[in-house]
Amino acid sequence: MEEVTADLSPTIQHGSLVQAQLGAQALEDLEHTQAAQEARAARQRGGRHTLQGRGHGGMLYAEEARDMVTDREQAEVNNAAAALKRAQKAADKLVKAPWLAVFKDVKVKLKELRSMRTQKTKLRKALCVEIRKVTGVAVAGWDRK
Repeated sequence: MEEVTADLSPTIQHGSLVQAQLGAQALEDLEHTQAAQEARAARQRGGRHTLQGRGHGGMLYAEEARDMVTDREQAEVNNAAAALKRAQKAADKLVKAPWLAVFKDVKVKLKELRSMRTQKTKLRKALCVEIRKVTGVAVAGWDRK
């Protein structure tokens, strides 16, 4: 019996290695098959809706289908353009934000300067009137309106 066991031992070892490799390969193939089935099912689920022709229901003609695809693509382009425009507007606001306070201060200062000029002009006119009253003579350059 010992001789028979010794002779079968390498064969059994080789067979068990082959069986383990085949088992691993079978599991790998099964995983790939299941992944392929799930992907196929997902594709089929997405496409299971019927399209109707425009305005008349019923059959969908190839030209209408092409128009529908073109319209959908145009809508996507329009949505992307609108999103880009919103993003550019937001970026412009961020760039302009620090300057808003500066412009506000400049506006206030300009208003003050105009006010000072108006006051200066009023004082000049009042001075001219007083000089005319006292001297009775018009002063050159001070009698402008």
